[in-house]
Amino acid sequence: MHPHPTDKATPIVDPDPTLFSLKNGEQKVFSDGDLSVSGDFNQVGEMVVPTLHIQVQGKEPEDHALLTPGGRFEVAIGSKTFVVSVLRVNEFAQTLELQVDLGK
Repeated sequence: MHPHPTDKATPIVDPDPTLFSLKNGEQKVFSDGDLSVSGDFNQVGEMVVPTLHIQVQGKEPEDHALLTPGGRFEVAIGSKTFVVSVLRVNEFAQTLELQVDLGK
């Protein structure tokens, strides 16, 4: 995995589901380090564009620009499928409210 230099990893046991907020540049780690999610907010012209980064150990990271909340991303790790859902984007506070759960 390639965490951002300012990332603060917080280990979480396999979620059932897990709700949490990420601040700009913060990272959360799941499934014994097999999955991590992080977010950042970048200025693009006059817009602030939040980006969700999903990293599965041993694979290229997935970067998702979040123009609206409601995104749902399925991530396969071995026989498990995790679902990362974007519940809220707060550009002013530069936070993402996310849910990670074990999908079917």
